[in-house]
Amino acid sequence: MQAVAILIHSSRNDVRSLFRSISRAIGSAVFLTASLGAQASPTCSTVGSSGSVAFTIAVAANFYQPLISLATNYANTQGYQITICEDSSGNLYNAIVPSNSPQYALFFSADTSNPAKINTNYHALVASGPANYANGIPVFLLSPNAYSATGGSYRAVNYMHTGLPAGSGAAAQQSDPSLPAISNYVKFKRSPSYPAVSYLAIGDPSLAPYGLIAADILGNDPTDYPNNMNLWNNGGSAVNAGTNVTSDCSTLVGSGQWMCEYSNIDLTLQSIANNHVTGGVVGYSQVCPVWAGTTYHLDQYVMFPSYNTTQAYVQLTVNDTTAQSDATAFLSWLGIGTANWNTWLSNNCYQSL
Repeated sequence: MQAVAILIHSSRNDVRSLFRSISRAIGSAVFLTASLGAQASPTCSTVGSSGSVAFTIAVAANFYQPLISLATNYANTQGYQITICEDSSGNLYNAIVPSNSPQYALFFSADTSNPAKINTNYHALVASGPANYANGIPVFLLSPNAYSATGGSYRAVNYMHTGLPAGSGAAAQQSDPSLPAISNYVKFKRSPSYPAVSYLAIGDPSLAPYGLIAADILGNDPTDYPNNMNLWNNGGSAVNAGTNVTSDCSTLVGSGQWMCEYSNIDLTLQSIANNHVTGGVVGYSQVCPVWAGTTYHLDQYVMFPSYNTTQAYVQLTVNDTTAQSDATAFLSWLGIGTANWNTWLSNNCYQSL
């Protein structure tokens, strides 16, 4: 692959992402003091068949498995290894600033705002970029128990009101052309409707971009997303579960709450897979057959491609000049922004640039 420089375009999405995170934190001060969970620590894997570790990459949880695959293929040709650490974009940002003490050579975020903040506020840490590398797609995924509790040709859709007018629901799409088309717009069923989404898992919107876009689908930002489910209730329906993926969401929420927020989108998926919720919002790349194999049924999830999250990376300065040049060579090999890269994105559960 060949490298192509990409200019990241400033947009109102970057601004509103920062504004919403700040506003939400201020407006939810009481809620946050009752937070139940701790912050996650990065999960790291080292890939490559031989040699020592050349450099370390920080990556948002949704892109962890795809990047492991890419880095493995590359490292095996270089005679060295690459360490890849995943967490929410917000947690990784907090680890990087102000001095990049983990010595991450690259940071693949699930949004554009975290790399942009590093570039603006800690520019000395930036070797190159930021630049966009993918458009991620959120999906609603049923837990195994919720999937088994219903039937029909598209089980995940059973948990939604469909065919709603614009402004009364979110735009959805079937996960595969073989499934029945979804009559837009949709909204999660709540009791007494049946089957109902009794408890929902999402990423923490202040840390996980896929959590923020889940909040938008639910109704967090009606100005930029007028077609939403009108279920957000200013965040008051959610409790911060942090890293707790061993307890049922029902045991964590307070009166009037039915959503559990997790520190990253991988923990969100674990909560769903462990049947602690009815379902939740995660990334398409976490559940699609390319990366998850046959773990999830095609009718177990519904896609929301109209609410994608633009994902950007930034190359960071590190003390080891060899590690710096090796990371630069890896970026060149990826060829982000080329036709080959866009084809790879389309074939691997992302929208192309």
